[in-house]
Amino acid sequence: MFEIVISTILGLIAGIMTGLIPGIGTTAFLLLSLPLLVDQSLLFCVTFYCVMSATSQYFGSITALCFGVPGETTSLPLLSIRSRLENENKINDSIYISAIGSLIASIFSIFLIINLIPLFSHWFFYLKSYVSLIFGLIGFVLCVLYSNNKILISFLFAAAGWFLGKIGYNSITQQAFMTFDVHYLYSGLPALPIIIGIYAVPNLLQSIFQILKMPNTFYNFNLRFNKNNLLFINIMPIMRGSIIGFFSGLIPFIGSGISSLLAYTIEKKINDKEYIKHVAAAESANNSANLSVLVPLLSLGVAIVTSEYVLLEILSNNSVSISWKFIEQQGYLIFVSIIFSNFIAFIFALRLINLISKLILKLRYMLPMFFIFSIFLSIFYYGLGNHQEYWYLILCVVSSVFGFLLRKFDLLPFTFAFLLQNQIDVILYRVSQIYF
Repeated sequence: MFEIVISTILGLIAGIMTGLIPGIGTTAFLLLSLPLLVDQSLLFCVTFYCVMSATSQYFGSITALCFGVPGETTSLPLLSIRSRLENENKINDSIYISAIGSLIASIFSIFLIINLIPLFSHWFFYLKSYVSLIFGLIGFVLCVLYSNNKILISFLFAAAGWFLGKIGYNSITQQAFMTFDVHYLYSGLPALPIIIGIYAVPNLLQSIFQILKMPNTFYNFNLRFNKNNLLFINIMPIMRGSIIGFFSGLIPFIGSGISSLLAYTIEKKINDKEYIKHVAAAESANNSANLSVLVPLLSLGVAIVTSEYVLLEILSNNSVSISWKFIEQQGYLIFVSIIFSNFIAFIFALRLINLISKLILKLRYMLPMFFIFSIFLSIFYYGLGNHQEYWYLILCVVSSVFGFLLRKFDLLPFTFAFLLQNQIDVILYRVSQIYF
């Protein structure tokens, strides 16, 4: 019980920081939490991740609406209409409807998840080799098509990730690839130092750039819980966003970012000039999707978004894995933690908004620098366990340089291909042996 309480509290703190700090995102913050998660139990890691992912969405909208910079990337639709909300003096209403919409969407999604996960547990055909290959190809196509790059650029990034992922000794073919007789390379390039360098460090630097644009003043919010009429008016956009978010979140590699944009676009077609309804739909969708992506993860141990791939990599290094038996035994504790943390995040997002705004302004320069220092410290600590601490640091530094130089591109195709290369390689071999 003590373990579940600690992981829930730490996950809630991580979710708040993930949402509030501009440009960080769930994947980057999960990488920053590596020293905390190394050698922890399966229950601790899964609970921490689920709570962090579920609660981060309550606070990304605060940074976007208060300061005009995105906390989570899912808050981007809010930035496009922030000036109109400000002109209509509806920033307060937007934050209220964002929080209440997120809570309703979370409860809606949790109810569906509890009913869907037992069904997914019987769909073992999803784990067959050819099905895994199909999902891998779908994920590859989606990450290339939906990235922010031109298709050719995304394809080249994916090819580069695939190439680097192949480096090492292949136990299936019993051949070494690009090892150059360097013993460090026979085990392959370690995923976490490279992903941290490519993904987390540029995100933190981008966070610093965004922080420099933040104003030195904040709104004095006076939010109350007696806005029943506002909730009643926006209940349909909230429900539409919840439904859109939940089912689009189940699509591999779509995640909450695309779900938020999709719900926002649909609501804009339905209610063109009613900007509060746009906020309600977008924020409900990202919370709903952020929970629905957990269905394949918890029921089958299958990742469908980048942060889940990173989580599975951490679990693999801890020599543990998600199984249906684990969910049967511990699943109720995880869902109780998610529900509890959602209510706490909802209250914090409304009642402590003025305090949160002041803290953001006071600590805005310190936090990103602290995280950058923590990254290299965590990599050193992580490498100690494999007696390769300096090798891991070198890889992280080199990857950080490339990540910074390529910061204007979307590197998710690279991350996807690099993390999944070994798994897809094994599946391709199995499919070729079984069916051809």
